[in-house]
Amino acid sequence: MVTYLKEEITASSKAGKNFGQILEKLKSGKAEKIVISKNNELEAVIIPIEEFEILKEAYEIVEHIEIYKTIIERKNQKPVISLEELIKKNNYHRRDF
Repeated sequence: MVTYLKEEITASSKAGKNFGQILEKLKSGKAEKIVISKNNELEAVIIPIEEFEILKEAYEIVEHIEIYKTIIERKNQKPVISLEELIKKNNYHRRDF
C-alpha cells in the first residue's frame, strides 16, 4: 500500500486555487507527488510528466511480457480441434473463409 505524507495531500478546492504552485513544487523536485483530496477522500495523484512516462513504459513492458507468456503457453498446447476438423464438422468449405 502506498503511503502519503500530510504535506503531500491538498484539498481539491485549494489545488484549484494554487495549481501553479503545485506544478512548481513538482517541477522543482520539492514534492515527488501531490495527492488531491475531496471530502476527506483521496481522489487523485499528480506526478511529474517524467515519472508518468516511466510508469507508462514500465506498464507497457509488463503488458508485453504477459502477452509473450500467453503466446508461449498457447504455442505449447495442442489445439482442442484443428481448423480442418472444424470446417469438416460444420460442413463448411475452405473457400468460405
